[in-house]
Amino acid sequence: MLAQNLQRLREKIRIFALLELIRENLATSRVFEYGKIAEATNLPSSEVLFWSFFLISEVEFLLMKSLSLDVVRGKIDSIDEVFLVEWVRPRALDREDLSRVRGRIDTWIQKVHSTATFLHNETPELVA
Repeated sequence: MLAQNLQRLREKIRIFALLELIRENLATSRVFEYGKIAEATNLPSSEVLFWSFFLISEVEFLLMKSLSLDVVRGKIDSIDEVFLVEWVRPRALDREDLSRVRGRIDTWIQKVHSTATFLHNETPELVA
């Protein structure tokens, strides 16, 4: 039975790995290169599939599958081989995940504070 569903199981694991990659990096970037996605999902980045009269990479096929399942929303740029993330399905968080989220929020707050301080110091006429 496992052998029959092995391909489907691999696909689910790769989608989960894609979502983890996006969640881990979403605070710093919304653009993900195919190479980075291939590395995170253990897919060959240069492998091409023949699908319905089109040649597409396995990464692109994984992205299309993820979009069709509505676990992520975004735009695929086949020319530049990047994926622009607009939304990712939220998931239940355990204590470790909450700790990581808090760390990201703290980092974001520090960046906002340093940017506000910089703007205040460099352009006092705009802040006054």
